[in-house]
Amino acid sequence: MGHQARGKGAAGGNSPASAPRFDNWTVIGPGGGGGQFFPAISPHDPNIVLEHCDMTGAYITTDGGLSWRMFNLRSVVQTFAFDPQAPNVIYAGNAALWRSEDTGKTWQMIFPDPTRNTAEHMSGDHADWRLTTDDALYPGPGRRIVAIAVDPGSSDRLCVVFGGDPVLVLASLDRGRSWQRASELAGGQVHAIHVQPGRSLEETKLHVVTEVGIHRGGVSGWEHLPGPPGGEIKAAGIGTLKGSADMLIYATTGSAWDGRSLVGGVSVSENGGRNWRGCGEGIVPLIGEPGANGPPDFRAVGCSAQEASTAYVGVRGLQLGEGEDSRIYGILKTTDAGRTWSIVWKETNTGPSENMEVSWLEARMPDSRPHVFFVQPL
Repeated sequence: MGHQARGKGAAGGNSPASAPRFDNWTVIGPGGGGGQFFPAISPHDPNIVLEHCDMTGAYITTDGGLSWRMFNLRSVVQTFAFDPQAPNVIYAGNAALWRSEDTGKTWQMIFPDPTRNTAEHMSGDHADWRLTTDDALYPGPGRRIVAIAVDPGSSDRLCVVFGGDPVLVLASLDRGRSWQRASELAGGQVHAIHVQPGRSLEETKLHVVTEVGIHRGGVSGWEHLPGPPGGEIKAAGIGTLKGSADMLIYATTGSAWDGRSLVGGVSVSENGGRNWRGCGEGIVPLIGEPGANGPPDFRAVGCSAQEASTAYVGVRGLQLGEGEDSRIYGILKTTDAGRTWSIVWKETNTGPSENMEVSWLEARMPDSRPHVFFVQPL
């Protein structure tokens, strides 16, 4: 490497010479490398959306995506959560739990306790970030918060889930001032978490969906419920139905053809994971020739926390007709808890979805393969 000389500036002083830019750039939205994942939409205002980037930064919009602001919480944010009772309160999780009380303008570390000799360390040529602390409940370097839940019945009750083996669930009854170890769960990757509020703390239940099933419990103990047929759970969505206290859970797994019937893929439980029904019967009518091609691959699934009869699922390899151009990546929608489905977005290897509002990205995709490619929602 060459030696960097320090010389006199243009004005003859001893400061390093400046190198002013002669162009004019305006930041118009998220970007600058990496991808944005897992958008979190405020239940109070759909114009407030957060996304995290795999290149450390996180982004927030308060005007429905017309403008974005980047903020940095030291390392990649794994998950966001909104306080159901306080519109301005947002939580974010990475190696620490953070809280904003002004809709993302400023952030404060909540866990581990910053006053317990908690120190931040950065190392390596990418400034890798880790924490050391005397907070006894902190699980140590390498563990990340992958899910956060706020009890809809009380903002004081918080749960955070650290991924890993075992999955570690911590709970606070005083809005994060103190914590207790709620449970250690088997299951590896965590897909969803939901608080089912009760009239008392003893009746409040937490649902945690991992790749091996559903863990349901609280202060009175925990139980493990197996997932639907089809192997490990790939993704999950949890919500409630109007007029019902039971959790409705969607889960995606591997799928297979049994003649003209689709087995696995997408399943629904209307009683918190105790029983499951497959959604294949409602998906098969969308397929040109059921059983003639490989089974579709279902991944991401999401539903409304308050009205879970409406849900969306990402799919790859759904064969609508003959030929490669009829094999799609897409999003399916149900409004009746998985009994029937419609296609609301579809694209092929050769072009974007017809109902996609064309941006610079979609416009260049057809001519830019294999550098830019179409893919199912993950």
